[in-house]
Amino acid sequence: FFVVYRDLYLTTTHPRIPNDKEAICIILYGMGVVKAHSNDFLADDIFASLSHNIEISEALDIATAISQTRQPFDRHELAYGGLIKSKFDWQTLDGSYHSISHYPSSRIYGHYGLSSLLSFAFKTQPKLVLQWLENKPENTNAVMPIELITQTLAFKQELPLICLLLESRNSYLQLLGAAGLIYKLQENDLCTDKAFSILNESLIDKADIAWIIARYYKELTHSSHRLSSRIEAEAKRLANISLYPETSWGGEEYAAQEKKRLEESLTNSKDSLKANTEKADKFINAWSESISSTAINDKQFQFLVQNLVNSGEHCHKLANGLPRSNTLRTKLLQENITAVKKLMGSDDINLFSDHTETMKWGVMSFIALNDNKDLGKKIGQFVSPYDKKLSTQVAAPYLHVLSSTEWRDHVAQLAFTNLFPLLSIDYSDKDRHDLSLLANYSIDGVRGVLLLAQNNWAAPHDTRNLLDTLLGQLIWLSWSFSEKLKLKDFRTEWLKNPHLPCHVKALTIWSSARHVLKNTNHATSLLQELAEIPLNDSLETQQLNRILTVIDVGIASAFKENELRVLPLLHDFWQKITVTWGNKLPVYLLKVTHDLVESIEKKDTNHGILSEDGFRESYSLAYLREYSG
Repeated sequence: FFVVYRDLYLTTTHPRIPNDKEAICIILYGMGVVKAHSNDFLADDIFASLSHNIEISEALDIATAISQTRQPFDRHELAYGGLIKSKFDWQTLDGSYHSISHYPSSRIYGHYGLSSLLSFAFKTQPKLVLQWLENKPENTNAVMPIELITQTLAFKQELPLICLLLESRNSYLQLLGAAGLIYKLQENDLCTDKAFSILNESLIDKADIAWIIARYYKELTHSSHRLSSRIEAEAKRLANISLYPETSWGGEEYAAQEKKRLEESLTNSKDSLKANTEKADKFINAWSESISSTAINDKQFQFLVQNLVNSGEHCHKLANGLPRSNTLRTKLLQENITAVKKLMGSDDINLFSDHTETMKWGVMSFIALNDNKDLGKKIGQFVSPYDKKLSTQVAAPYLHVLSSTEWRDHVAQLAFTNLFPLLSIDYSDKDRHDLSLLANYSIDGVRGVLLLAQNNWAAPHDTRNLLDTLLGQLIWLSWSFSEKLKLKDFRTEWLKNPHLPCHVKALTIWSSARHVLKNTNHATSLLQELAEIPLNDSLETQQLNRILTVIDVGIASAFKENELRVLPLLHDFWQKITVTWGNKLPVYLLKVTHDLVESIEKKDTNHGILSEDGFRESYSLAYLREYSG
């Protein structure tokens, strides 16, 4: 080869082009080796001179034949196997995106001549290279052009190459192009409208575009999750340094510098999260519009759902942008309802966890699907079979003794089931007079669950949270819609029930300032009883959380009902608690204590009023999270 190279290039002013095409291909292959081991300019002129005298596909055939006579290199199985065996499905798209976004973790080394020839061919006639791949996918050296394509998409992100790939007849190449397009979107090198336009002009079916583009939404969601986690970690770190300056990197003298850095980083992270959320909202609107008249089959629908990270929220948001007549809208809403059904009806449970997010979006989808028509009746029909089944299972003789874990799980599952009608009433935007019967029926259901779980101090953490959420949701409805729903006076009835747990009765009475003033001694004795339950390591946070929640709700009810005479009672009680528990309260809880007491003394409603999302997110709970870092 080097003799030919010398005769052609080094000893003459103008290279002599041989007539033998095979010789030309061998020279081109050799140029690749020279190019890999020397300076690029030594081979560029020869490449340019010879390119007009050969067919690219023929050159590639000869080059691969030469490559196969040499020692084989380690091939990337996904690339080589994918070209032959890949199906047009979610797994292929996901693998292609991963190989692009994580390049060069899968990089292949070897055959400099072939790779250089391919690189040159891609610059001059990329379409012919793709045709060569399509015609001979079984060629073991096909892994090299796949690697080159992946490298190009990862670093150069050339749009013409993406468009060529999308026009390919090979499923793997088509989805590799789609993955490159999504990666380009993710890197902010392409606008959403342009991406939809490219996909719509490609050979990909419109129904497949619906789930392919969902991969970008998945990346946006993951990005938001990473930002949220960073914000949470930075906020906790900032709160921790504020309380314990000595824990700063380098000691207390550097605390001010670290606080400043964290504050700046926190601001930037929040701005990034806001921008990412706006981008996601804009995208889902464009996405809904692009598939508004598209019918997709069950397989395509499953591919779509696989790309939705927060499937409940995303299914609902996507469905909201579709016409009511679109079958995809019905499928998306039904997907959320089915998820709730599985949780309420599953027998395969193990320490049943808090799935309130699943429930929330299931409820909203149920309301949207039924268009608020005869909602009370339909909710009753939906929940009743599960409620009866679980009530029977929980009431099985000696189950709580023979299999305490199974019993607790069924109690949590029953609480989850009873949460459905309460959330439905809350989220319905229609006149709630029609839901009065359902609301009063739900009160009895909640009481039944709380009676069953009266010993739930021994229950798992998630189960206790779910029971507290159930009670809190009922309190929220009694605050917000008591007159519209014509709720019966459940507080008086519950306070007389000797079997209900102390914290249930305490929250029930302190959520109504008027009831506190009518039964002051009973209300204060319940608080005192709740405070006297012995603390231990495993339940300390739960117990303190419940006491803080009762006080928080008590403050809110005092302002809501304009009965500020309740505030001194709470103030006196909390001052006693800090004395009694002073040596057991962590520093962050002392901070919460200070804030709550200050809100009472200054009549500052910021700490006592519940947040917009209802009782489920009281300010005391937010403080607990903020200061527990």
